[in-house]
Amino acid sequence: MLVFDHQGNQVKALECLQEGLKNYEAVDYKRGIANSLNNIAGIYKDQNKMNDALEYYSKSLKIREELSDKEGIAAVLNNMADLKFNSGNLNEALGYANDGMRTSKEIGYPGVIGRSANILKRIFQKQHNYKEALEMYELEIKMKDSLRNEETQKATLKQQLQYDYDKKKQ
Repeated sequence: MLVFDHQGNQVKALECLQEGLKNYEAVDYKRGIANSLNNIAGIYKDQNKMNDALEYYSKSLKIREELSDKEGIAAVLNNMADLKFNSGNLNEALGYANDGMRTSKEIGYPGVIGRSANILKRIFQKQHNYKEALEMYELEIKMKDSLRNEETQKATLKQQLQYDYDKKKQ
């Protein structure tokens, strides 16, 4: 589905996503429905159909809230903030971005916090609020570093486990 989008075939991507949405709705798989709605909104955003994108993001957000899916809520709020930012509506973008950051911090996942910080940084830059933009930039970098450290720790652990396994195998 998203492969078609990355290949530049948004029409085919949208068809596949809408078909997937129907299938998820048929079996009432809420997480799949929310993901599909979010992805469809992203296609509409890329097509500059901002009202349609906002409608689908809003539907996705509602389902994610019903599921108490904090990571999904943060992601959708960040997407909505980005949409409003790109539309030039900085006040609404800031509201969504602040909500996204608040939710991101609740779950504590560095990737989501970093995305929230990036959006807030861009909003503050546009508003000429450079002090807060710098704070968000620093937070964004800190979260990227945190992710890199996690990945390094996982890779090191994997190598150690493989070494231990190979040693016992001999």
